[in-house]
Amino acid sequence: MLYRIALFLVSVIPLLANTWTARGESAYSRAAYDTAAEYFQKAIEEGDSSGKPYFFLGAIYDIRKNYAQSASYYQQAVRRSLSSKYRKMALWKLVIYYDTIRRYPEALEHVNALEEMGVRHETLAAVREKAQKSGSSSANPEIREKLNEAADAEEDYKRSPSETTAEQAAKAYHAAYRMDNELTGAMAKAAFWYEKANEPAQALKAYHSLYSREQNIRYAYKIGVLERKLRNYKTSLSYLALSLEKPESKTMEYYLRLNAAQAHFALGNYSSSRSHAEKALSLKQKREAESTLEYLLCLNDRFLMTEKPANCPVSEKGSALKESIELLNSFGKTPEILRAAVVRFLELPASVFAGTEWLFDGMFRALVLMRNDDKKILTYQEVVRYYQESEGDEALSPVFAKMAFEDGLYLDAFNHCNRMESMNLRESAVCAKSAGYLQDYSSVSAILKKAAENHPEASGSLIQMLDANEAFAAWRGTEEYELLKKEIQH
Repeated sequence: MLYRIALFLVSVIPLLANTWTARGESAYSRAAYDTAAEYFQKAIEEGDSSGKPYFFLGAIYDIRKNYAQSASYYQQAVRRSLSSKYRKMALWKLVIYYDTIRRYPEALEHVNALEEMGVRHETLAAVREKAQKSGSSSANPEIREKLNEAADAEEDYKRSPSETTAEQAAKAYHAAYRMDNELTGAMAKAAFWYEKANEPAQALKAYHSLYSREQNIRYAYKIGVLERKLRNYKTSLSYLALSLEKPESKTMEYYLRLNAAQAHFALGNYSSSRSHAEKALSLKQKREAESTLEYLLCLNDRFLMTEKPANCPVSEKGSALKESIELLNSFGKTPEILRAAVVRFLELPASVFAGTEWLFDGMFRALVLMRNDDKKILTYQEVVRYYQESEGDEALSPVFAKMAFEDGLYLDAFNHCNRMESMNLRESAVCAKSAGYLQDYSSVSAILKKAAENHPEASGSLIQMLDANEAFAAWRGTEEYELLKKEIQH
């Protein structure tokens, strides 16, 4: 009896497993990947010993772009019984994956497996050649460790993108390249991940190193873009020009001209900037950047004094500056353009505009906006230089005090504070901290007592500021300091 039960189970269990696999294939064909994954996992649990459920799980993770997990399932699939069709597909995926992460011994293993099945392809030959060239590097356990570390960081980034993870990948690839400078692919990866980690200077060094070896147009393009971001506009333009000689595609030309337009604008080359912007727009590649190019055309025409500026809805001189200020505020992600435009506007003669009210009031408001979000497009001293006559204006003292304080000019900030007839809570904090850095503690007491008197509900935050801000660090613990805290509390 027990023998019959055992025989029944032996015959039934594989059928159940195969049923789950069949259900998984059906769900996969309908693109119901979550359901399919559940069925294939169930098939494995129920005893399907073939490679098919592992193959399809690998395919599902491949679709989800979780390549490390995908490779793991493909690896298990080819170790089991599997049809020739699915085995070739899995082996191809493994060759591509291991070649991409530069784990050449594993890539070569699967190249050999495909060739044993009669597959011949130039890609396999190329991977074999790379594997042979990097044989000594692949055999170096330290290099292998760094490449594996970089690959792990890349997978972590795909799951949860962060600059820290990107930096880990960049440094691991860079370390591998330093151990063997024939691994230019690792250096290219390092440059890419330095960009993702928001470290343009490091990325730039990597791309310069690569370009000096290979003279690759794509590296020249990357150098041009990064040099522009670092405000090295002339250097940027020289590399962008190299890339423009023979761009790989219309999309590349579009971005080359977009960056060239911005660099020329920052240098005051308005005709050249306009020409590149106009050509980029004509390529009609990326809509999200078209507004930037249209703003560039408008601003260049403003500065070139064109009679009918392009892409500017208002051409009347009296409204031109107001409108252009609004355009400038749209350049939050390209601060070098913003700064160049502001300086250019300030240099224009007042006669360009219908009246002078916008020349002062509008531009001054624009300058305040330019310093928001920690951009600080112009320094306090530059603003003062442009508005010397107004520096003593009491109505503007709070703005100047804040700018000077942000730039670490505490005496200038405090002098503006002394011109204020009254202060709101934020102004009181700026002025008290300025006095604190100057170690003028009697002024700190006077300012904070007045603030507590006018804003009794803020006494807690004032005490917290005293206890936490470094401006008052040297004063803490003294009798006067403790007395001030008690007075603010009451």
